[in-house]
Amino acid sequence: MRLLRRAIALDPSYALAHAYLASIQWLTIANYWRRHDDPVVSDALAHAHMALALDGDDPEVLLLASIVVSTRGGDVDGAIAIAEKSLALGPRA
Repeated sequence: MRLLRRAIALDPSYALAHAYLASIQWLTIANYWRRHDDPVVSDALAHAHMALALDGDDPEVLLLASIVVSTRGGDVDGAIAIAEKSLALGPRA
């Protein structure tokens, strides 16, 4: 997370760094390594939304952000739409 924050500090428009940071922050909560209110992970949803705003056409950004939007943001329908867009733009085998 420290390196991703550094990458974002160097280039705030680096959408994939925002998406990965959000995803890793979510994983630390999902695996019970940190609490939901921990300052280290409290901005996961903000980073997911920032990633989407910066590059909403990158399939990897979309996939990573969709997980956080669903779990941290509680927007399952929105997350499904984001994931479907990711698949449409760049399906993985």
